[in-house]
Amino acid sequence: LVALLISSYVNGRNLRSKQAGWTAYFDAMGAPNAEGFEAVSKAFPGTPAGAWALQTAGDLRLDESLRQMFQDRETAQQELLAAREIYEQVLQVSRDPMLKQRALFGLAKSLESQGELDQAEAKYEEITSVWPTSQIGHLAQNRLDELQKPSTKPWYTWFAEQEPVRSPLTDPDVFQDLPNLPDRPDFQMPAAGQLLPSDGAPA
Repeated sequence: LVALLISSYVNGRNLRSKQAGWTAYFDAMGAPNAEGFEAVSKAFPGTPAGAWALQTAGDLRLDESLRQMFQDRETAQQELLAAREIYEQVLQVSRDPMLKQRALFGLAKSLESQGELDQAEAKYEEITSVWPTSQIGHLAQNRLDELQKPSTKPWYTWFAEQEPVRSPLTDPDVFQDLPNLPDRPDFQMPAAGQLLPSDGAPA
């Protein structure tokens, strides 16, 4: 009886933890950022929601790194390293086949973005060998096909040597010296007749 009560208590506590984890996960979806999902994963370790939060954080960091590739290479590299570490954590903590596919694919894309093409190919090949008919398996095969084209590796070598060119749209310092703007512009419309001269004739 004591063993049954203890088992019931533990199962109930685990269920409540899983439910709270998913609540926190969907709350983080309201304003998605990597730090928010990383906090969820730390608050609910060992739960499905915690593992998915970790995966989502990796995806967000990978997306940010790809955006920064054309603006700030140093920041892009930092985000790529963070994404790689997160994907490796997911592979360690989760047995969910879908999560493992996604984490491997994200890891492969991170390696590819850093120009480590041989390692990226190995990860894509791992996906296609284990999950050849899945959607992510097909995506991995597409990336393999692209990487094996003769023109792909020279392009990555060329791209790695390029420096992003800052423009007013990508340089945040451009707008620092502007004068202070009013808190609320005056959009008040003139009253009827105010656009006419005092004699009533058209302006």
